[in-house]
Amino acid sequence: MQDLLLLDSAEKELLLKILETYNSSTDLTAFIVDPNGDPIIMNKNPLESCRFCKVIRENPQARKRCSEAYARAGKLAATMGEPYIFRCPAGLVEWATPILYKGQHLGTIICGQILMWEPEDFFWIELSIMNK
Repeated sequence: MQDLLLLDSAEKELLLKILETYNSSTDLTAFIVDPNGDPIIMNKNPLESCRFCKVIRENPQARKRCSEAYARAGKLAATMGEPYIFRCPAGLVEWATPILYKGQHLGTIICGQILMWEPEDFFWIELSIMNK
């Protein structure tokens, strides 16, 4: 697995502190996934801090769809060379920022798990359809 092996432990620790500071100051969740969409580098599972994501990810199929969405978003962001805004399989808005080194996609910073507006009745209907 190509999970930011090019970073030494001090760089990884600095990156972790930056992400934790960002998370606490914005009340959002930012974390790093490998090219397969699986979380890396964090001290705790960042997807457990979002109560909504925690419920969704209790289902193994939903967890797999989540990782696949992160992998796809990371690849698209790396191809474009800039952040990519997307909607996760459970209906939340997130954005992916690629981590590139010498043209190689090493991972992706994922941030978000936000709703753009207060949920309406249609959101709950759509959510139940998307997450059967």
